[in-house]
Amino acid sequence: MTTKSSPGRRKGAYTQATRVLAILELVRREAAPVPLARIAAQFELSERQARRDVAMLAESGHARSVIVEGRSAVAAAGPEPVSLTPRERVLLGSLGVLAAQLGGGAVGEELRAALHKLALSAREEREHPATLVAAPVPPASASVGERIDRIEQAIRARHELRVRLASEREEPRALAFLPYLLVMHPSGPHVVGRWDVTEPIRAVPLEKLSHVEVVSGTVVAAPQSLDLGRLFERSLEAPRASSPRLVHS
Repeated sequence: MTTKSSPGRRKGAYTQATRVLAILELVRREAAPVPLARIAAQFELSERQARRDVAMLAESGHARSVIVEGRSAVAAAGPEPVSLTPRERVLLGSLGVLAAQLGGGAVGEELRAALHKLALSAREEREHPATLVAAPVPPASASVGERIDRIEQAIRARHELRVRLASEREEPRALAFLPYLLVMHPSGPHVVGRWDVTEPIRAVPLEKLSHVEVVSGTVVAAPQSLDLGRLFERSLEAPRASSPRLVHS
């Protein structure tokens, strides 16, 4: 005598272990939570036994029980959501503003993508993750991200930069700059380097550089040591007494 069977299976063809794996495969395949009643019907189980199987999946961390329209259902377990302190949320908000200010360019895009992923996994605001980091802010300037990309390129290749100072009242001059590091300081992005090998190393705010170009074919020797703490204690402006090296445009 044959019995009613689930699709492609006879009743009793599953051991509990293989049935639990089959339930997990079903749950992972579905985009929405699977009702417990559907699992019980498909695998010819009582809802009590179906709950036991689902409990095994939940204990192993592969699935979780949820309530959909007042009825029990099962969903595949996603990554463990992170929990953020109020201070961490404020810091992330600052990073969100920085990401908006960076505008176009790889660094800005990667930072925005990373913040978005973190927002989606945050426990406190799963229903409104976009508000966790920062409200959408249009980029202040697309050129900021592009300048950062060029600076990163120069640092990786150890090439010199040709820059123009935004603070000059007269026609901006093309100056040579030897870049060592790009620092995301709380006050904004800074380029650590110097105008010439005879000059002291300094941190120059990116906002002071109106234009940045990579000078290919040049070689910038890496400094033996850097004390970033002392650098940011000093004035970040180029000293008036120094004469940055001019380059021909």
